[in-house]
Amino acid sequence: MKCKDTLLSLTCSGKQDLSPLRDSTQLRKLKLKGDISYGNFNVIRTFSNLEELETNNYKLISLFKESQALKTLIYNNHSRARNNARSFDFFPQSVTKLSLERATTFDQVKIFLEKNPFLKELTIQLPIYEVAALTNLFKHVKFTFIINRNFFTFSQCYICLHPECKQIGIPGSEPDHVLYELLFKRIADKRMLFEPYLKAAWNWRFELSKLKKTILNAPPEMMECLSTFNEFKNFLRIEKQDSDYFENLFYFQMSTDDDEYLRIIVTAYDEVFQLQADIHNTVTILKAMGWKKRRTLKRERFFDHCRHNWIKPIIMRPLENEEFQQSNEY
Repeated sequence: MKCKDTLLSLTCSGKQDLSPLRDSTQLRKLKLKGDISYGNFNVIRTFSNLEELETNNYKLISLFKESQALKTLIYNNHSRARNNARSFDFFPQSVTKLSLERATTFDQVKIFLEKNPFLKELTIQLPIYEVAALTNLFKHVKFTFIINRNFFTFSQCYICLHPECKQIGIPGSEPDHVLYELLFKRIADKRMLFEPYLKAAWNWRFELSKLKKTILNAPPEMMECLSTFNEFKNFLRIEKQDSDYFENLFYFQMSTDDDEYLRIIVTAYDEVFQLQADIHNTVTILKAMGWKKRRTLKRERFFDHCRHNWIKPIIMRPLENEEFQQSNEY
């Protein structure tokens, strides 16, 4: 190891013996990999002029809580837990550049930035709609965001959360667009509303667990942006919504075992497409079919049954593909 009087930068294992560097005043940059030995904790705390530190150990970071020299901190703990606020308590206020390669929460970051007004650069991992909000609250900070795949794009989030950039949503004129807007008002659980629309567009490629989490945590401003179909279709990320898309949408809407949701769907279709159906009778018949049989029901055939109050016989045909419907129908 080089003499402690000349060594400026060091990258090594946390277990490598650092005792020869005790009381170094020249070391400026230290990058430690893996676990850190107990002896090294006592040595590292003597590096009074350290300016940059990279580690996955928040206890080591706490040694520099009162440091005035440390300017750059890279905390590369990749834990997925977003509720560990302790690490934020140990970050030195002298730091002007901070990188957190771990999950964090909006409130943790907001409180930290409010307490540390001199921080200039920050790398963090956050849900994308929280990212958009932070950029407006702390304009003096240069952000680098680690973003996972999400329902919303950054530009969509930014526009929805910043009124000065937002355009007035134009209500839909097509029946299927009006249908969506009616369902948006009537279905309280937005996951149940969006799930069929996304499945119809992406054919199961979207991770529904992430969808549920995103919708449950999204701020009201984001939800309001999706109240018109003209805005919502941008989130579908497909070029157009043709008759096949709305046929597939109907298939997924019928694939429910929630009676209240089914009643809302039937009522909305009846109002928008002027089917003049007996709602109670229609829902009763659909419930009697069961969701597996309902999945074979083509939309136009459903409309026809509603208009004739289900007088015509229902011809049952087998569903070729249990995962996705196409040609077979009642």
